[in-house]
Formats: sequence, structure tokens, C-alpha cells
Amino acid sequence: MARQLDQCHRRRPHRRARPRHPLYQPKDTTLVWAPYSQQSLDQARAAGHPVFIDFTAAWCLSCQVNERAVLKSADVQHQFSKNNVTLLKADWTQYDPEITKQLASVNRSGVPTYVIYPAMKNSSADVLPELLTKDIVLTALEKDVKQ
Repeated sequence: MARQLDQCHRRRPHRRARPRHPLYQPKDTTLVWAPYSQQSLDQARAAGHPVFIDFTAAWCLSCQVNERAVLKSADVQHQFSKNNVTLLKADWTQYDPEITKQLASVNRSGVPTYVIYPAMKNSSADVLPELLTKDIVLTALEKDVKQ
């Protein structure tokens, strides 16, 4: 019995801690979202760029989840970058009337709302569902970048 206790209390050899390396961050996760304005939307479309608008608010939990799980994912960020998509963030936290007007133009009255404007100036907006998945965004981007 003493022998068993002795084995139980014996110290295990100390393992060296693995060196801590920062997690790999894909280069594309640093894309910049410009604040929404009608002028910035018009300029991007006139230049022939597809535009992705994230209508969001600080108090919107679904918005925050979609942003972290989907919009900031490496796959989605890579496609935004690869296709030269202009990224606009329409912050509706303070109920901006210009953003409210733009939401109404795509038949929406609140957040979250996600809209892709294809590169072609006269193409209509592609309104995505409120709850996003990577596949939904990547499929929409593939379709809308070709237009």
C-alpha cells in the first residue's frame, strides 16, 4: 500500500511548455470597411466595383454574430479582396436617416441587412438573408461579381 501511495505522489517529469506563437492571421483579415454614404456607394459603382454593405448596429446581436462568424472569416475576406469588393458599413446604432432611406430602398426596415451591388451600374441589389453563413455570402459574391 505504501508503495502505491508513493507512486501516486511521485512527481511526474516536467514537460516543457510549447513555445507560444501568435495564431496565424491571413493577410486578408485586415480589410477596411468604409463608413456608408450614398456618395461612397455611387463612387464605387461608377468605378465598376462590386459593393457589399453591412447594415449593422452596436445593439444588434445577430449583426455581431454574423460579423465574427462569417464576414471576418478568412474565406469571405479572401473573396472580398480577390474580387476588389468595396466594403461599406452602415452603422444604424443612432438611427441615421440616410441609412434608413437606403434600407427602405431595398425593402428592409431594420438590421441586420446585407446587400451586394454587382459591379454593373444598372444591376439591381442582391439582398442577403438576415442570418448569414459563409456559403450564402460566397455564393452570392460569385454570382454578383460575374454580373
